[in-house]
Amino acid sequence: MKFTSSVALALAALPFFSAFVAAAPESCQPACCNVVVQTANPSGLTGIDCISGNSDCSLFGKISTCCGGINEISHVGYFCQ
Repeated sequence: MKFTSSVALALAALPFFSAFVAAAPESCQPACCNVVVQTANPSGLTGIDCISGNSDCSLFGKISTCCGGINEISHVGYFCQ
């Protein structure tokens, strides 16, 4: 239930935090996310509950991805691959 509520909260916050993201950055940074989903605004893939760094994501029960930026407050990754 806690995971479901954190995903719902992150998805609800996307429109507000997307205003801070102007364009896709040129480089991406390694990240570990709970889930990566297709979004309309910003368009592309968005990571939910992400942590940045070169950690072994399986230790945290997360998937490995690469995101253009991660909001450290909401833990939402933007422009993921």
